Amino acid sequence: MPLKWMLCFAFPAILSAGEAPGTLEARRSAELDDLGPILTESLRDSLLATESLWELEAWLETFWAARDLSPETPRNERRDEHTRRLAFARKNYPAPAPPYYDERGRAHILFGPPDEVLERDVSVDSFYHPRRLAWIWREPDMMEEFWDFDLDGIYALAGADPAATNMARQGSRNLGSMHSDSPFFSDPFDDLSAIDRKGALAESRERGIGRYREDARSVPLTGWFEVNRYRGEEGRVRVEIPWQLIGEDLSFAGEPPLAEVRERLILISAEGRLLEREPRILRMPVAAGELVALPTLSLDPGDWNLVLRLEDRAAGRNVSYETLVQVREFPEGAFALSDLAFSSSIEERTLPGRFVKGDWKVDPNPRALFRDRESIRAFFEIYGLALDAEGRSRYRVRSRILPAGGAEAVRADLASEHREHGEQAIFTLTIGSRDLARGDYQLEVEVADLLSGASASRRKTFRLD
Repeated sequence: MPLKWMLCFAFPAILSAGEAPGTLEARRSAELDDLGPILTESLRDSLLATESLWELEAWLETFWAARDLSPETPRNERRDEHTRRLAFARKNYPAPAPPYYDERGRAHILFGPPDEVLERDVSVDSFYHPRRLAWIWREPDMMEEFWDFDLDGIYALAGADPAATNMARQGSRNLGSMHSDSPFFSDPFDDLSAIDRKGALAESRERGIGRYREDARSVPLTGWFEVNRYRGEEGRVRVEIPWQLIGEDLSFAGEPPLAEVRERLILISAEGRLLEREPRILRMPVAAGELVALPTLSLDPGDWNLVLRLEDRAAGRNVSYETLVQVREFPEGAFALSDLAFSSSIEERTLPGRFVKGDWKVDPNPRALFRDRESIRAFFEIYGLALDAEGRSRYRVRSRILPAGGAEAVRADLASEHREHGEQAIFTLTIGSRDLARGDYQLEVEVADLLSGASASRRKTFRLD
């Protein structure tokens, strides 16, 4: 034990002789506010039993030293992470009285930022709609629910008696878990989680607290993602989510050396329906240089919250992609364009394989990055083309390149006319970039149906580096 700690415990009365009345009590109270979420009852009692400022400092040093994730380094990662989470909680989830954060802040301190946040207005009666939140974490699987019963921005645990909510405004330091099956409150989040809320939540909380470590997202993988929507079958929409990781950012193991990435994909509908695709492991040899994948889903039209999580299994590092996906309907027979997607290469298909689009092999480029003087390649689909007596369509495609945020084209290609069999077409586009300076641009395509007169356009940003 360091000498200064031994002196603290041996001579507490001497070292506390110069303390002003009330100073120790105020400091203990402040530390209790700061550490409250991660203290057991016995630790709370021992903190409150300290009899001097020096003894309190020694208690804090001992407390954090026991939780240091890497004692051999000068940093205490767990203490640093707790300090960051505490500051974030008080800034983003404030309450007017100690501990100066609400129950969202408590959850953030305990478990770190959630992987998904859902918000909804909920009717308690015909006149009142409290705000309701669900926070979802994926590892370990758990969910916390909060409500703002008085609509003042201070959230308590959902299901708590409204009177308990006022405790947060008055300075409660331990509301505890107050989930309830109150008959006047219909829980709109029951279908969000596959876990048993009452049993597994407590277990997951303990696992989450015990596993408290520096948030992996503070040193995340570098990844690129995007979402593209195409017409599907039977009124549904085909949603593709291309993603890309760089090989030099991954860890390799085994012989031959391979990187292993775990992909986990979760979608939650606006109605609270939870869809989870079976997690899969993707492997990449060193020579590949990058790992690109194209998970594809068939969804009903509507709004979906998407969470895609990629984890380097060897290093434990991860990256998460979270976004709202607005899945619009493609009415049968109506003229429409899919989203515009960039490609790193487009080749005529010769053999079955990955990334096939009709007669083409189209490698995804979710990074939307092209090298200097590299051709810009893109792909999209056209639906609902009018047909002539021979069952053929006739349409025109115009393309132009604009500076990011600008309106005047820096590159305009001549329009090209095309004829196809059937009302649907798959279109690939390759544009030279030799006369373009490095920087950010937008590619705009416009398609006109020359038989019906209908037209539509798409625009997307890319970078030339």
